[in-house]
Amino acid sequence: MAQRRAEYICILIAALLFYAFCTDFISLFILLNVIFLPVMSVVLTCISGLSLEAAIENPDTTQAEVGDELRVYVRVKNPARLGGARVRMNLLINYELEGKVHTEKMRFVTERSEQMTACLVSAQHCGRITCRIEKLRLYDYLWLLAIPGKASHDRCSFTVMPKLPDIDPLAVPTLREDFESSIYAQNRPGRDYSEVYEIRSYREGDPISSIHHKLSAKREELVVREGSYPVGSRLMLLSILPDWTGTIEECEEVLTAVFSVSSFLTADGLGHVIAWLDEDDPSGIMQMSVSDKVSFYEAAACVMESGRDPHSQDMDVRIGNVQRLLCFARGRTDAEHILYAVRPDKVGVTAIFTGESEDNSPEIPGMEIIPAAGRDLGEVLSSLVI
Repeated sequence: MAQRRAEYICILIAALLFYAFCTDFISLFILLNVIFLPVMSVVLTCISGLSLEAAIENPDTTQAEVGDELRVYVRVKNPARLGGARVRMNLLINYELEGKVHTEKMRFVTERSEQMTACLVSAQHCGRITCRIEKLRLYDYLWLLAIPGKASHDRCSFTVMPKLPDIDPLAVPTLREDFESSIYAQNRPGRDYSEVYEIRSYREGDPISSIHHKLSAKREELVVREGSYPVGSRLMLLSILPDWTGTIEECEEVLTAVFSVSSFLTADGLGHVIAWLDEDDPSGIMQMSVSDKVSFYEAAACVMESGRDPHSQDMDVRIGNVQRLLCFARGRTDAEHILYAVRPDKVGVTAIFTGESEDNSPEIPGMEIIPAAGRDLGEVLSSLVI
């Protein structure tokens, strides 16, 4: 726009000089046109787009994977009958986990009523991406004057998941039934008869104690009651992200390990808890139960929204009624003070470090440390007793 203004000033000076040295009707006509043309441009711009409004549309899906291209849609409303207004809009894109903010500049011409315009956002790393309109400017037809437009303060966000490697089920030990659990598998029966999994006809080999006598008498056939398979309410996956001294790649390594194990457990119908650090919470952590794909993605979104602010060394962490804790961190430096706080002598704790191996460090009493850098997660889990 500065270039256009400089060009206009040069044309105006030329018209004034032409009129000064040649005072006739043609020079006057040219001077008046040069003076009033911007005025007419501004008037027409005000008529065509002064009531212009822009708002970000909610996306059809908020889930994505690393490497995807996301489309952010902006709905532009123009109540004026005259279209053709020139618009420039700055879209602020915040990559929260990466700590990076990018401004995407968009330029378009308005239509007469309503239109949709889209901006492509590249998801190169996992984490939450939020988008909002930072600035909306309406320009006259000569690109000489900018008028502020009405932009909504709404924002849209995307949760970008890391690429999760497949875990070989044969490499992972079978989890034992936890009869103190309040979460039950949805795809397998068990031996906890306080919660009925299925009522079905008797099959050869079924224990006599499982026969439901009242229903058998009513249906005039043998009917058995299958118990449920209690799982994982006391199994916790704790994510400890590195602070801002760490790279986004190191964050991705930790999140990939946590979410891969959680996805594997979820697909096998094994409920568990995903937890992450939160100094504002009295217990020092936030946690969510995961029992299906919906709760898995909700918990994953919350973990990535929590960010990676540094945590104090004297942080008081209370994990509650947990029998088994799998802690995922970049290395010993990030996790040691947290792991000491959870009383590893009272809870079965395994620390899975995704960063460089720290084999030369002294052992932490009551805690198993497993280096996972460059290893298959199925191989890592095969050494666990859960």
